Amino acid sequence: MKSVEEYWRLATEYLRLSRVVADPQSKAELVQMAATWIRLAERLKAKGDKQAA
Repeated sequence: MKSVEEYWRLATEYLRLSRVVADPQSKAELVQMAATWIRLAERLKAKGDKQAA
């Protein structure tokens, strides 16, 4: 399983790519993929927070 930091790194990379892509559909797909990595990072962090409590 990837770490929260890795998920955030991937989200950041997809957002960076979305800024340089000209095609609107590709841009939207990259933003969607970034949002997915963000949701996964948040879910993993919440899971870790529950286990630490």
